[in-house]
Amino acid sequence: MMKSIINHFESKRESPGFLYQRALAAKYFLADRAIPSAAAWSGGLRRRLNLLVQSVSGYRHRKPKIRKNAASFRKVSFCTTCMNREHHFKKTFPKNFRHNIQYPNVEFVVVDYNSRGDVSAWLVKHYSKHMESGQIRIFRTELPQKFHMSHAKNLAHFNATGDVLCNLDADNYTGRDFAYYLNERFQKDDSIVVCNKLHILEKLKSPAQKASFWSKLLRPKHGIGGRIAISSKNFDALGGYDEAFKDWGCEDNDFFVRALNMGL
Repeated sequence: MMKSIINHFESKRESPGFLYQRALAAKYFLADRAIPSAAAWSGGLRRRLNLLVQSVSGYRHRKPKIRKNAASFRKVSFCTTCMNREHHFKKTFPKNFRHNIQYPNVEFVVVDYNSRGDVSAWLVKHYSKHMESGQIRIFRTELPQKFHMSHAKNLAHFNATGDVLCNLDADNYTGRDFAYYLNERFQKDDSIVVCNKLHILEKLKSPAQKASFWSKLLRPKHGIGGRIAISSKNFDALGGYDEAFKDWGCEDNDFFVRALNMGL
């Protein structure tokens, strides 16, 4: 029953209704402050205490050591879609841009999916120089009246020109030098898909385990969605995101599982 209620409110994320907007705001507030789930509490007492301190203080992770002196730099495309979420986009995009613009071969592809806000105009106003250089590319469509996440993501990815394509939802942060990190991983082996821990759990657990009470209780609940990276050739081989998934949700889990089934 609770899952049905949550899905109902998620389906109304574009609604101007006061009740829906307050419920979604409450969900984001609680998720951002949630103590890391028991699934992440492994590795001894010290790690458990560190996770508790991180969740209380807001400090997430120790930065990984990233090498910047690569022999070559594959082109990395960050693909973002936005429909009526400019309040998120205007917070995340400047930081993501600042944290990755030093990478020698990067582009940010933004699909303005008939958003009621001023996403395109805002980018033109503040980033026109980078648009002229090709580091930022904007595509706007005024046709859809309702958000279709799989379709929007496919529009962004199929218009990207990078060797590595990274989906980046409008409310996602990359962290500093993430483009360097992706280059390092894909230089070693491009037959991979880079994702968050949620998708790994979804793949490794059996249907019976996923349905169990403990599986639902231990499943990580914060910072879990939106970031998946894959080579452009493998994205094309997969055929992109499955547009049979309507509206919002589950298309990223399906994409990841299909990538693993293809041998990535």
